[in-house]
Amino acid sequence: MHAQSGPGPAARAYLDLRAAAGKATKADAVLPQLSANYRRVVAGMPSAERDEWFLRFKRFPPTPVTIQAQAVAGDRGALGAVARDAAHVKWSGRIEMVREGGAWKLDDETWSSEHR
Repeated sequence: MHAQSGPGPAARAYLDLRAAAGKATKADAVLPQLSANYRRVVAGMPSAERDEWFLRFKRFPPTPVTIQAQAVAGDRGALGAVARDAAHVKWSGRIEMVREGGAWKLDDETWSSEHR
């Protein structure tokens, strides 16, 4: 694993996904940028649940997201990120990326806030 300066391909793919999600109107618009496993889970949701998932996905994490750390080993990547919401609460995220078919896809992400 090695660190890079500037967003690497995995980080760039995540930031592009977040930008696309902000403009999208339906979950189908972001599905191609999710890993096969993640896509299967979302595609398997009942329609109303998938719509709720998508609304949450669009709103969260708050934008802008800043990638602070990135490590890539083979076809897996881990990103460390921060974001601040409207109330200036800082959120820290761990983002798992996977390379499938030569393209980086979102596999999982977890976010937590630092409550004051």
